[in-house]
Amino acid sequence: ARLRDGVGLTHSNIMMSAFGPIYETPFGTEGDLVLLPDPSTKVEVEFGDGAAERFYLADIMTLDGKPWECCPRDFLRRALAALESEAELTLMAAFEQEFVYTGVEDRPGATYALDAWRRQGDFGE
Repeated sequence: ARLRDGVGLTHSNIMMSAFGPIYETPFGTEGDLVLLPDPSTKVEVEFGDGAAERFYLADIMTLDGKPWECCPRDFLRRALAALESEAELTLMAAFEQEFVYTGVEDRPGATYALDAWRRQGDFGE
């Protein structure tokens, strides 16, 4: 059902940072959105315990099924379409997945420092 109907999402969730805080937004507690998985982006990962995890990229939709104006994926689609129609150029790009590793002591401010990389031990090697 979640692949078909998506899951609920609030407007301010788009402002959540991979580094911890939720930043101020103009949205407040405004309404609901739907995070709708894109089946064509499915990735299945075996973690060795016999249970595969499935990951999807998703679009942020309004409750009436239209793309939300701040959806990053739809924003990119519109920008690429404009680039192609206005400049006759096609851009090829790749998705960069970002995540937070929580297996070490928190030390704010050192996110991209060499010290932070070394503290990850085997994970970073």
